[in-house]
Amino acid sequence: GLSFHLAAVLLSLGFITYIEHVLRKRLSIIFDACILSKKCQPGCSHRHSTNLGVRLLNLLFGALAIFHLAYLGSLFDMDADDSVEEQGYGMSYTIHKWSELSWASHWVTFGCWVFYRLIS
Repeated sequence: GLSFHLAAVLLSLGFITYIEHVLRKRLSIIFDACILSKKCQPGCSHRHSTNLGVRLLNLLFGALAIFHLAYLGSLFDMDADDSVEEQGYGMSYTIHKWSELSWASHWVTFGCWVFYRLIS
């Protein structure tokens, strides 16, 4: 059935990954570096492929992805009754949980989008 909880997580994940994709693509063009979400093929046309800056930027995006996944995963309660999990959590639970976390991942995603728009 339809679950607001699951739909909210998947929709958020979709927005997060889209913003990360366009930001990485834009930065890849600006810096002429291998910082796309998929690893470049050997012999790619990017001028910077393995230097320290590229590795640090990819590490930063990796840490950001872990942050987003931990944030979204915090909505899934391991101590909940199985019947509650089967029915899905309600909208109030999801909103309350994200409010407790100050909407951190959503704000970071918004900040990444603003940064992307500024450099476009």
